[in-house]
Amino acid sequence: MASPPKTNITLYTSGTPNGQKASITLEELGIHYEVKNVEISKNVQKEDWFLRINPNGRIPAIVDKTPTSDGKTREKRIFESGALMLYLCQRYDPENRLYYSYDTDEYWEVVEWLVWMQSGLGPMQASQSRQHSTVQQGLTT
Repeated sequence: MASPPKTNITLYTSGTPNGQKASITLEELGIHYEVKNVEISKNVQKEDWFLRINPNGRIPAIVDKTPTSDGKTREKRIFESGALMLYLCQRYDPENRLYYSYDTDEYWEVVEWLVWMQSGLGPMQASQSRQHSTVQQGLTT
């Protein structure tokens, strides 16, 4: 197994399930990154500086300043947990430890489940959480 590449990645996140997906992917890939906590309870994700990273104003997001393979400098921003996971695996998993080679059956199955997680499971869990919170507030007021 090759040693992890030298990286210059900043993860902007909070302790939510979406934020944790990005952290887990970075950890599993074994690459160095810096974490910046975004206090979503204070609407920090809607501040101008953050909207330049993610115009959608949501966490997680990363800024990757790691030079390209030909040594060129760049500042790549990626937002949305599914996009982050795809980007990180495509760029930093050449041995396919977490991912599969493009256009294999396994690759497309991963994409299917990732899209399902983003468009099915995630919104369903968020809706359930909001309903539970509303019920809890109604019981205590």
